Amino acid sequence: ATGSSERVEEFANNMDTRMIGNSSVGNYRGRSANYMLGIFGKPQRENNCDCERTVDPTLLQTLYTRNDPEMLTQLSARGGWLDELRREHEILSADDNHRQITRYQKNIKTARKRLAQLQATLPKKPVDGEPGALKEYEARIQVYKKQKMKIDNALREYTEKMAELRPQPGAMRELPEGTEALITETFLRTVSRYPTHKEMEMARTDLSKAPNVVAGVQELLLALLNTKEFMVNH
Repeated sequence: ATGSSERVEEFANNMDTRMIGNSSVGNYRGRSANYMLGIFGKPQRENNCDCERTVDPTLLQTLYTRNDPEMLTQLSARGGWLDELRREHEILSADDNHRQITRYQKNIKTARKRLAQLQATLPKKPVDGEPGALKEYEARIQVYKKQKMKIDNALREYTEKMAELRPQPGAMRELPEGTEALITETFLRTVSRYPTHKEMEMARTDLSKAPNVVAGVQELLLALLNTKEFMVNH
């Protein structure tokens, strides 16, 4: 479900790296993929009897699929499907977003400090009304306005860019072309079927509220991996 397109194609032809192949033998008590199979009923083969295998659901299975570090790592693993989508859609990772937001916050703080310093130097209009003093005042006030406008524009730009990286909760985004194909592939990768019309509309709504389409697909993928339909079939 989380493998890259190349990895999915390899599954159909190469059994060596799959759990039904050679990798299912040995190291079955280690913290590896075999640990996951043990949670879902793989026998330890201590006895020559199939009675070791169990199909009873357990709380540990639910905890694993919802928040196990190994499970969550597979979702965002480098070289996986979601990483492939990030490169395809040129979407920054969460760490990159955080670094950019931090940089914009520093720029905003610096710009506000410059604005406060500039406002402290606001020219005062002369009260005596001398032509020379008025002319000098008008020249200084024009310089002041230009500098203030420059800082205001910078503040507006930094604020807008930061808002794009950190949208408000519930904000709707315009979905890119091909979103329905991504939703369909997510369903095929998990529950091995096409989404219904209602499921497609619900998924589109959820993806439009996500920070970006890949983050939305990741949430959809995790949700489908925790459905009873996925658990029963896989």
